[in-house]
Amino acid sequence: MFFGLIPSNQNWDVRRKITLKTIGINFASQYIQLMINVVDDWAKEVEHNKQLDLSKEISKITFRIISKILFGNDIDQLQTIEYTSSKDGSKKLLSFEQFYSKMSYDELQAYLSPKGKLFSFFSGTKIIEPYKTNHNNVCSLQKTLREFLAGSCDKNSVNRRIVDSNKVDTEEVFRDVLLLLFAGFDTTSHAITSTLYQLKKHPMVLVKLQKKLADIGITNVDTSDNENLKHVFGECEYLNYVIKEGLRIDPLAVSG
Repeated sequence: MFFGLIPSNQNWDVRRKITLKTIGINFASQYIQLMINVVDDWAKEVEHNKQLDLSKEISKITFRIISKILFGNDIDQLQTIEYTSSKDGSKKLLSFEQFYSKMSYDELQAYLSPKGKLFSFFSGTKIIEPYKTNHNNVCSLQKTLREFLAGSCDKNSVNRRIVDSNKVDTEEVFRDVLLLLFAGFDTTSHAITSTLYQLKKHPMVLVKLQKKLADIGITNVDTSDNENLKHVFGECEYLNYVIKEGLRIDPLAVSG
């Protein structure tokens, strides 16, 4: 698959501890303003009076937020990447978001295909299609990302903060952060979409949540004041209850 297994080694415990420290309790609260900005930018792109696929749009927003947190707020400056189709060999330049989406789909299709199920060793050899082209696409993405990260100016990204700790090899950090994107993107997107669906299905809960948010002044908060944003969101216990109940009804994983 896309990221494969991250090999354990003597640094595994160090990597685990420094990563958990970097994205520990209240980690996401420092990015509330970034999240609001991403949603605002997305809203400006939306065409009025047009039906939208909620799941697809939430997926877009989630990917943009998580990629900015992990790789840097300047990830938008990442150059386009040449994508090659394993079906006909055609090539096209895609944005990071578009490339990731296509590549993930190609990898999943190859994994689920009869060829992939019956002859799993083919995926490891990278000598036949679609595994050969998929592997080349993965290498293209990783090469472009490495070049971007080498020149990124955002010192608060998860990647930069772990690298600057000088406790983990840069290449190991790169692979761990890619794994965080892979593990966190779809699960977060699904959780948000599912919770919004449940709120639509239970309008009384939605009305109550809106009232609770209004009572704490969420609509009047200066979005440029991140500390105040953290405080206001922290005051809304009912929002926390709604999120936890949404995860209980539709858990991200059904077994450990």
